[in-house]
Amino acid sequence: MEKILNTLSYYIEKNNYFAFALTYIVTGILIIIFNHALFSSFIEIVLLMMLVSCIKDLFTVLTSKKTSKIVLAKAIGSTILILIALFFIDIPKALLIMVFSTYFIFNGLIKFVSCYLMKKDKLKGIFKDFLEGFISFAFGIICFFAPKIHMDIMLYIIGGYLLLLGIDYLFDFLDQKDIHIKRIHLPLPPFIDALIPLSVLQKINRLGEDKNIEFDLHKKEEKVDLEIFVHVSMQGTGKLGHVDLCFNGNIVSYGNYDMDTRKCRDGIGSGVVFTCPRNKYIKFCVEYSEKTIFGFGIKLNKKQKEKVKQELERIFASLEEWKPKYVRALEKEKTISEKEYQDYASMLYKNTGAHFYKFTNGKLKTFFILGNNCGALVDKILRSSGADVLKMRGIITPGTYYDFLEREYVKKGSNVVSKHIYNQTNIDKLEE
Repeated sequence: MEKILNTLSYYIEKNNYFAFALTYIVTGILIIIFNHALFSSFIEIVLLMMLVSCIKDLFTVLTSKKTSKIVLAKAIGSTILILIALFFIDIPKALLIMVFSTYFIFNGLIKFVSCYLMKKDKLKGIFKDFLEGFISFAFGIICFFAPKIHMDIMLYIIGGYLLLLGIDYLFDFLDQKDIHIKRIHLPLPPFIDALIPLSVLQKINRLGEDKNIEFDLHKKEEKVDLEIFVHVSMQGTGKLGHVDLCFNGNIVSYGNYDMDTRKCRDGIGSGVVFTCPRNKYIKFCVEYSEKTIFGFGIKLNKKQKEKVKQELERIFASLEEWKPKYVRALEKEKTISEKEYQDYASMLYKNTGAHFYKFTNGKLKTFFILGNNCGALVDKILRSSGADVLKMRGIITPGTYYDFLEREYVKKGSNVVSKHIYNQTNIDKLEE
């Protein structure tokens, strides 16, 4: 039996794209065909599995000699909640639909904020974004206040999405078998994508002192022309990640680095771009910000490199220099202590000699964490340049990039040819 399980596990690991594809496609089709009936059965099965798990945990707690009252209360409370959900099965159904409805409402509100920022910066294209936001917001409101009436519609949407996601994974499986079909990558939902880098970091942390973990991986010993870095830490907003790129040995990063313009809990502010040397930046991020960085190396052809270079030149032609607080103070007074001015931009300048710039016009003039975030500049460079390096559509988040790059890395024939993990265990190996 153990041999059979090991063989099955090995097969699934080697063909995980096919396993994901089959699961998503079958589930999507079943939801579309059987709709409400299948959904009800699925909810009941999930709740029964959760009940078994809760009873097991409760039994463990009750038989343990060292159990706090808080742990016991949580175990009993969880079991009671699952039992209530099973006896009143319509409650979890309505709750699930309300979660999706809330997502549509939230997505509409994000579009409205983006429209306000576009109007503030005197940009065109507001009507399209406003219309998308209005449709999303209205659909969410209707479903939220009438979940039973619109449950079937929502299930068709969920089923259709799972079917498309399964087809996307099937294409990835075919790519592994050297059967290439041109298509657009369909990302996971943003609220799932956002947590991917953190889950990978937690996995690495669990490995601890494992000497067999590989931090430098190469599919081919080829020269890397462009790198994309996905940052993540265990603290605060660092859990959601950050993304930037490196071209010709220099980092290009976009974010909300001007503390004087930050609003809405740092979610909105002036869009700031900085450049600095690659290795100094990686060391600073790992040591100062306590981050783990996943670096993916991309191979470009001559035409693609030239287009990326031209796009960078166009972007920097529309920027104006901006100076962190430390630099401004240094220009006025020459005897400033290194310990003064601990804001991120000042610390970055002290450690890497970074140069900072602001947009004078355009959509990236204002940073918005749920719209024009750190991934927006990376996306602009790769997409607007025509290099066609990453065929992605939809909301771009650090998790979206990690998910896509990881999948591209394991594929044969893709131009993502290397993967590096930088953290406290290997940062000393980097040269200045």
